[in-house]
Amino acid sequence: MKRIFFSPMLFITLVSISLFATFVHAATLEVGTGKPYTTIQSAINAAVNGDTVLVYPGTYTENNITFNGKAITVKSANGPGVTTIDGSASWTVVFFVQGEGSGSVLDGFTIKNGNGTYGGGIYCDDFSSTVKNSILWGDTATTSGNEIYLASSPITVTYSDVEGGWTGEGNINADPLFVGNGNYHLKADSPCIDTGTSVEAPSDDIDGDTRPQGAGYDIGSDEYTGAIISGKVTGDVQDGVTVTLSGSLSGSTITDSSGNYNFAGLSNGWERGSGLHSSHKIFF
Repeated sequence: MKRIFFSPMLFITLVSISLFATFVHAATLEVGTGKPYTTIQSAINAAVNGDTVLVYPGTYTENNITFNGKAITVKSANGPGVTTIDGSASWTVVFFVQGEGSGSVLDGFTIKNGNGTYGGGIYCDDFSSTVKNSILWGDTATTSGNEIYLASSPITVTYSDVEGGWTGEGNINADPLFVGNGNYHLKADSPCIDTGTSVEAPSDDIDGDTRPQGAGYDIGSDEYTGAIISGKVTGDVQDGVTVTLSGSLSGSTITDSSGNYNFAGLSNGWERGSGLHSSHKIFF
Protein backbone atom coordinates (compact mmCIF):
# COMPACT_ATOMS: atom_id res chain seq x y z
CA MET A 1 0.00 0.00 0.00
CA LYS A 2 1.26 3.48 -0.86
CA ARG A 3 0.89 5.83 2.06
CA ILE A 4 1.79 9.30 3.14
CA PHE A 5 0.15 10.61 6.31
CA PHE A 6 0.04 14.09 7.81
CA SER A 7 -0.57 14.59 11.55
CA PRO A 8 -1.04 16.12 14.09
CA MET A 9 0.14 19.72 13.64
CA LEU A 10 1.70 20.56 10.31
CA PHE A 11 1.95 24.07 8.93
CA ILE A 12 2.06 23.56 5.16
CA THR A 13 3.16 25.92 2.46
CA LEU A 14 3.41 23.31 -0.30
CA VAL A 15 3.66 19.54 -0.36
CA SER A 16 3.69 17.69 -3.69
CA ILE A 17 4.11 14.01 -4.49
CA SER A 18 6.61 13.50 -7.31
CA LEU A 19 5.00 11.08 -9.75
CA PHE A 20 3.38 11.57 -13.14
CA ALA A 21 -0.27 12.75 -13.38
CA THR A 22 -2.54 13.65 -16.28
CA PHE A 23 -4.99 16.57 -16.24
CA VAL A 24 -8.26 16.06 -18.06
CA HIS A 25 -10.56 18.70 -16.59
CA ALA A 26 -10.39 21.91 -14.60
CA ALA A 27 -13.05 23.26 -12.26
CA THR A 28 -13.13 24.91 -8.83
CA LEU A 29 -15.17 23.26 -6.08
CA GLU A 30 -15.78 25.60 -3.13
CA VAL A 31 -15.93 24.43 0.49
CA GLY A 32 -17.24 26.45 3.40
CA THR A 33 -20.29 27.99 5.00
CA GLY A 34 -22.84 28.78 2.30
CA LYS A 35 -20.71 27.06 -0.36
CA PRO A 36 -21.71 24.01 -2.46
CA TYR A 37 -19.65 21.72 -0.20
CA THR A 38 -19.44 21.82 3.59
CA THR A 39 -16.63 19.26 4.01
CA ILE A 40 -13.29 18.93 2.28
CA GLN A 41 -13.73 15.21 1.67
CA SER A 42 -17.09 15.64 -0.06
CA ALA A 43 -15.52 18.10 -2.48
CA ILE A 44 -12.59 15.75 -3.12
CA ASN A 45 -15.04 12.93 -3.81
CA ALA A 46 -16.77 15.06 -6.45
CA ALA A 47 -13.56 16.36 -8.04
CA VAL A 48 -11.82 14.95 -11.11
CA ASN A 49 -8.22 15.27 -12.27
CA GLY A 50 -7.18 18.87 -12.72
CA ASP A 51 -9.83 20.34 -10.42
CA THR A 52 -9.16 22.68 -7.50
CA VAL A 53 -10.88 22.29 -4.14
CA LEU A 54 -10.92 25.80 -2.69
CA VAL A 55 -11.47 25.85 1.07
CA TYR A 56 -12.70 29.04 2.73
CA PRO A 57 -11.69 30.13 6.26
CA GLY A 58 -12.84 28.04 9.18
CA THR A 59 -12.06 24.93 11.20
CA TYR A 60 -12.97 21.68 9.48
CA THR A 61 -13.25 18.75 11.88
CA GLU A 62 -12.34 15.87 9.58
CA ASN A 63 -9.93 12.95 9.57
CA ASN A 64 -8.98 10.22 7.11
CA ILE A 65 -9.08 12.79 4.32
CA THR A 66 -7.84 11.04 1.18
CA PHE A 67 -7.25 12.30 -2.35
CA ASN A 68 -8.52 8.98 -3.80
CA GLY A 69 -5.64 8.91 -6.26
CA LYS A 70 -6.76 12.12 -7.95
CA ALA A 71 -4.48 14.76 -9.47
CA ILE A 72 -6.19 17.70 -7.80
CA THR A 73 -5.21 20.73 -5.76
CA VAL A 74 -6.76 21.20 -2.32
CA LYS A 75 -5.91 24.71 -1.12
CA SER A 76 -7.16 27.29 1.33
CA ALA A 77 -8.55 30.56 0.05
CA ASN A 78 -6.85 32.67 2.75
CA GLY A 79 -3.99 30.60 4.14
CA PRO A 80 -3.21 28.41 7.18
CA GLY A 81 -3.62 31.23 9.67
CA VAL A 82 -7.41 31.08 9.25
CA THR A 83 -8.00 27.62 7.76
CA THR A 84 -7.59 24.55 9.97
CA ILE A 85 -8.20 20.84 9.51
CA ASP A 86 -8.81 19.35 12.97
CA GLY A 87 -8.50 15.57 13.21
CA SER A 88 -10.12 15.51 16.68
CA ALA A 89 -7.24 13.27 17.90
CA SER A 90 -8.91 10.18 16.47
CA TRP A 91 -6.66 9.17 13.55
CA THR A 92 -4.35 10.45 10.83
CA VAL A 93 -5.74 13.66 9.36
CA VAL A 94 -4.69 13.52 5.68
CA PHE A 95 -3.67 10.47 3.63
CA PHE A 96 -1.94 10.11 0.27
CA VAL A 97 -2.37 6.35 -0.17
CA GLN A 98 -3.65 5.60 -3.68
CA GLY A 99 -0.81 6.43 -6.03
CA GLU A 100 -1.14 10.21 -6.05
CA GLY A 101 1.44 12.07 -8.15
CA SER A 102 2.86 15.55 -8.63
CA GLY A 103 -0.60 16.86 -9.49
CA SER A 104 -1.84 16.02 -5.99
CA VAL A 105 -1.25 19.17 -3.95
CA LEU A 106 -2.22 20.17 -0.41
CA ASP A 107 -1.57 23.88 0.11
CA GLY A 108 -2.18 26.42 2.86
CA PHE A 109 -3.60 24.68 5.95
CA THR A 110 -2.93 24.26 9.64
CA ILE A 111 -3.39 20.55 10.34
CA LYS A 112 -3.79 19.58 14.01
CA ASN A 113 -5.02 16.95 16.45
CA GLY A 114 -4.00 13.92 14.47
CA ASN A 115 -3.27 10.64 16.21
CA GLY A 116 -0.78 8.01 15.09
CA THR A 117 2.33 5.94 16.07
CA TYR A 118 4.79 6.77 13.03
CA GLY A 119 5.74 10.26 11.78
CA GLY A 120 4.05 13.00 13.94
CA GLY A 121 4.34 15.41 11.01
CA ILE A 122 4.73 13.19 7.92
CA TYR A 123 4.56 9.41 7.47
CA CYS A 124 5.84 8.43 4.04
CA ASP A 125 5.53 4.88 2.65
CA ASP A 126 6.25 3.84 -0.97
CA PHE A 127 6.28 7.40 -2.32
CA SER A 128 8.90 9.79 -3.55
CA SER A 129 7.85 13.06 -1.96
CA THR A 130 9.05 16.65 -1.79
CA VAL A 131 8.73 19.18 1.04
CA LYS A 132 10.00 22.72 0.54
CA ASN A 133 9.83 26.04 2.41
CA SER A 134 7.89 24.42 5.25
CA ILE A 135 8.00 24.40 9.04
CA LEU A 136 7.62 21.04 10.83
CA TRP A 137 7.74 21.75 14.54
CA GLY A 138 6.10 20.61 17.77
CA ASP A 139 4.78 17.26 16.50
CA THR A 140 5.06 13.95 18.37
CA ALA A 141 4.76 10.26 17.56
CA THR A 142 4.39 7.52 20.16
CA THR A 143 6.94 5.20 18.53
CA SER A 144 9.31 7.09 16.20
CA GLY A 145 9.72 10.03 13.87
CA ASN A 146 8.23 13.02 15.67
CA GLU A 147 8.32 15.08 12.48
CA ILE A 148 9.07 12.68 9.59
CA TYR A 149 9.01 8.88 9.36
CA LEU A 150 10.03 6.97 6.24
CA ALA A 151 8.70 3.43 5.97
CA SER A 152 10.12 2.39 2.60
CA SER A 153 10.48 5.44 0.41
CA PRO A 154 12.65 8.54 -0.01
CA ILE A 155 11.70 12.12 0.78
CA THR A 156 13.42 15.33 -0.30
CA VAL A 157 13.20 18.14 2.24
CA THR A 158 14.84 21.48 1.41
CA TYR A 159 14.79 24.99 2.85
CA SER A 160 12.62 23.86 5.74
CA ASP A 161 12.76 24.15 9.51
CA VAL A 162 12.48 20.62 10.91
CA GLU A 163 12.59 19.98 14.64
CA GLY A 164 15.33 17.45 15.35
CA GLY A 165 16.96 18.20 12.00
CA TRP A 166 16.73 16.67 8.52
CA THR A 167 19.38 16.36 5.83
CA GLY A 168 18.75 18.63 2.86
CA GLU A 169 19.85 21.86 1.23
CA GLY A 170 18.95 24.93 3.24
CA ASN A 171 17.35 23.01 6.12
CA ILE A 172 17.59 24.33 9.68
CA ASN A 173 16.76 22.97 13.12
CA ALA A 174 15.78 25.94 15.25
CA ASP A 175 12.69 27.13 17.09
CA PRO A 176 10.76 29.07 14.41
CA LEU A 177 9.69 31.59 17.06
CA PHE A 178 6.02 31.89 16.23
CA VAL A 179 4.18 34.71 17.98
CA GLY A 180 2.20 32.04 19.88
CA ASN A 181 -1.30 31.50 21.25
CA GLY A 182 -2.51 30.26 17.89
CA ASN A 183 -0.74 33.03 15.98
CA TYR A 184 1.73 31.50 13.50
CA HIS A 185 3.26 34.72 12.25
CA LEU A 186 7.01 34.97 12.76
CA LYS A 187 8.64 37.08 15.43
CA ALA A 188 11.24 39.61 14.38
CA ASP A 189 14.12 37.35 15.43
CA SER A 190 12.83 34.13 13.83
CA PRO A 191 15.56 32.02 12.16
CA CYS A 192 13.10 31.36 9.32
CA ILE A 193 13.35 34.95 8.07
CA ASP A 194 15.30 35.28 4.78
CA THR A 195 16.38 31.60 4.86
CA GLY A 196 13.87 30.10 2.41
CA THR A 197 14.09 29.66 -1.36
CA SER A 198 12.34 31.43 -4.21
CA VAL A 199 12.12 28.21 -6.26
CA GLU A 200 8.43 27.30 -6.67
CA ALA A 201 7.59 29.60 -3.76
CA PRO A 202 4.25 31.44 -3.88
CA SER A 203 4.41 35.11 -4.83
CA ASP A 204 2.63 36.16 -1.63
CA ASP A 205 2.08 34.86 1.89
CA ILE A 206 -0.93 34.01 4.04
CA ASP A 207 -1.69 37.69 4.52
CA GLY A 208 -1.30 38.57 0.85
CA ASP A 209 2.06 40.25 1.50
CA THR A 210 4.43 40.13 -1.46
CA ARG A 211 7.42 37.79 -1.21
CA PRO A 212 10.22 38.49 -0.51
CA GLN A 213 10.16 41.39 1.94
CA GLY A 214 13.79 41.28 2.98
CA ALA A 215 17.05 39.82 1.67
CA GLY A 216 15.40 36.50 0.85
CA TYR A 217 12.21 34.43 1.06
CA ASP A 218 11.10 33.34 4.52
CA ILE A 219 10.54 29.69 5.44
CA GLY A 220 6.88 28.91 6.10
CA SER A 221 3.64 30.56 5.17
CA ASP A 222 4.37 33.99 6.69
CA GLU A 223 6.65 36.56 5.08
CA TYR A 224 7.81 38.80 7.92
CA THR A 225 7.00 42.44 7.14
CA GLY A 226 7.57 44.17 10.47
CA ALA A 227 5.38 43.77 13.50
CA ILE A 228 2.26 45.68 14.37
CA ILE A 229 0.64 45.92 17.76
CA SER A 230 -2.12 43.56 18.87
CA GLY A 231 -5.04 43.96 21.21
CA LYS A 232 -7.94 46.35 21.48
CA VAL A 233 -7.37 49.90 20.28
CA THR A 234 -9.42 52.48 22.17
CA GLY A 235 -9.70 56.24 21.96
CA ASP A 236 -11.52 59.11 20.34
CA VAL A 237 -10.64 58.50 16.67
CA GLN A 238 -11.97 54.96 16.20
CA ASP A 239 -13.17 52.92 19.13
CA GLY A 240 -12.91 49.14 19.40
CA VAL A 241 -10.58 48.53 16.44
CA THR A 242 -8.68 45.23 16.52
CA VAL A 243 -5.37 44.84 14.71
CA THR A 244 -3.11 41.83 14.16
CA LEU A 245 0.04 40.81 15.97
CA SER A 246 2.93 39.57 13.82
CA GLY A 247 5.85 40.10 16.18
CA SER A 248 6.86 40.48 19.81
CA LEU A 249 6.61 43.48 22.09
CA SER A 250 9.51 45.27 23.73
CA GLY A 251 8.76 47.47 26.73
CA SER A 252 5.50 49.00 27.85
CA THR A 253 5.41 51.87 25.37
CA ILE A 254 5.58 51.54 21.58
CA THR A 255 6.16 54.35 19.13
CA ASP A 256 5.40 54.19 15.43
CA SER A 257 8.12 54.41 12.77
CA SER A 258 7.81 58.18 12.46
CA GLY A 259 7.93 58.72 16.23
CA ASN A 260 4.68 60.68 16.33
CA TYR A 261 2.39 58.38 18.30
CA ASN A 262 2.61 55.84 21.06
CA PHE A 263 0.74 53.04 22.74
CA ALA A 264 1.05 52.45 26.46
CA GLY A 265 0.67 48.95 27.85
CA LEU A 266 -2.31 48.55 30.16
CA SER A 267 -3.63 45.56 32.09
CA ASN A 268 -6.64 45.33 29.79
CA GLY A 269 -4.77 45.71 26.48
CA TRP A 270 -3.40 48.69 24.58
CA GLU A 271 -4.59 52.26 24.57
CA ARG A 272 -3.94 54.60 21.66
CA GLY A 273 -2.08 57.84 22.23
CA SER A 274 -3.65 61.03 20.94
CA GLY A 275 -3.74 61.63 17.21
CA LEU A 276 -3.16 58.05 16.01
CA HIS A 277 -5.35 56.86 13.15
CA SER A 278 -6.11 53.21 12.43
CA SER A 279 -4.20 53.37 9.14
CA HIS A 280 -0.86 53.76 10.93
CA LYS A 281 1.21 50.61 11.39
CA ILE A 282 3.07 50.48 14.68
CA PHE A 283 6.54 48.97 14.21
CA PHE A 284 8.75 47.78 17.03
